[in-house]
Amino acid sequence: MTLKPIVSALLLFGSLSFQALYAQRPAFTDEALVAQPGAVASPKPYLILLYGGVGCGYSQLLVKNLHRFRDCQQAEVVLLLHEPKAIILKEMPSVPDTFRTYSNAVLNHRLRKNNDIFPQVFVFRETEQLLHVKGVKKGMMERIRKAVGCGEHPL
Repeated sequence: MTLKPIVSALLLFGSLSFQALYAQRPAFTDEALVAQPGAVASPKPYLILLYGGVGCGYSQLLVKNLHRFRDCQQAEVVLLLHEPKAIILKEMPSVPDTFRTYSNAVLNHRLRKNNDIFPQVFVFRETEQLLHVKGVKKGMMERIRKAVGCGEHPL
């Protein structure tokens, strides 16, 4: 009996399981864009993506703390909120003035799993996912800053 087919099957299963852990970077569209603050900045190598909901208190807590990434010159913070544009503008009117914000009701981006868990933070370098945090965790802001090479944030 040869082990080659068994090893091949295990490698295939392992690679599929490993890929399932990672999310794809959304294909952002102008139709889903709620607002983009100021002038369009040059592309940055890192993307910090907050996937959340307007009515989620934990999502709102993270949005209030996203200022901690303003000094990260190599990273852009983008919000992908679950609700339609009108609700986002009504409930969080100043957020789209600060961060590029998209409506997932228009974009219809599907995570590989846990689409109904808010908030989730993803860090991408180009299309490669570097970090994924579900919910609000102790030390997560520092982990995100480290993933994008920002160092520690002065409090």
